[in-house]
Amino acid sequence: MSDKCKKNNYDLCLNGAKCDEKTGQCTCSNGWEGRRCQRSSCLPVEGLSEKTKKCVDVDTFVMLAETPSIPWKKSLGNPISDDFISASHYLTGVIHDLLNSTLNTFIEAQVTEFSPRTKGIAFRTTIKLQEGRAGWDQLIWYRWMKRAVDYASIESGRAVFIDPESIQVFDVDECKLDIHNCDVNAECFNQDGSFECRCNDPFVDIAAINGKRKGTECFDACENATEYYTVDYCMNDGVCINALDSFEPICSCQYGFSGEKCEVRTESFAMVFLLWGICFVIVISTAMVCVYNAVAKKKGRVYALDKKNFLSEEPTVNE
Repeated sequence: MSDKCKKNNYDLCLNGAKCDEKTGQCTCSNGWEGRRCQRSSCLPVEGLSEKTKKCVDVDTFVMLAETPSIPWKKSLGNPISDDFISASHYLTGVIHDLLNSTLNTFIEAQVTEFSPRTKGIAFRTTIKLQEGRAGWDQLIWYRWMKRAVDYASIESGRAVFIDPESIQVFDVDECKLDIHNCDVNAECFNQDGSFECRCNDPFVDIAAINGKRKGTECFDACENATEYYTVDYCMNDGVCINALDSFEPICSCQYGFSGEKCEVRTESFAMVFLLWGICFVIVISTAMVCVYNAVAKKKGRVYALDKKNFLSEEPTVNE
């Protein structure tokens, strides 16, 4: 390999990238980017799956630790310097191997910051696990990292010693740092180890349907439906309503209209029902009047007979 493909005893092109020996330019492997292919091309809230080489949703927390194995130099404070990139890649590889051996939910690690210590350096590492697997208990995170470091201390041939007493773990507030991937029409809620996206009204959450994190795809079915028509989706002044977890909206029709899109005029049917109702009322009313007259007439005849009988009776004379 030519000198153009080496940088301070490290490979110039990282993570499986190919180096042009004439120009020293790197051709990155799938899923990597940067001048030296030093970082994944995934979003901050995603991780590059080692198995599929695709970006997947992850839970994230941060580890702070110290190592005397890497001496401090001023260039380590500059994240775009070659010394920083080389040291970060090397230490990231060590942590990756440790966690990959001790944690089956591990996806990706990335050393993102160095700072000086009396002996060696302190470093900040972003740890990414499978979505929904980090939990919310920071004590558990600490135990995971402590186990990995203890595992490293008993393994021979390790060139980097990580001080187990220096380990600290913290949550990453993706919402506050604005590194979440919630839809623009959703609100972000931070959780320890993760975050939650909730679509705003009247948007429908369709992310889960597409196998993505909830709240990362918020769909306004009514608004998008009109893009495919020259008129409003709901006809005849119908009101469009987003249905829960559905691409198809619902139309609330005005009086006199029906159908999926309020396209059917129902005034004639309403008039027929109205006329039938009027006729029914007239028939019932007429029948009731006839019955009433008949009953009244019968009662009047009985009353007349009673009166006649009463008048024809002779009074009784007491002797």
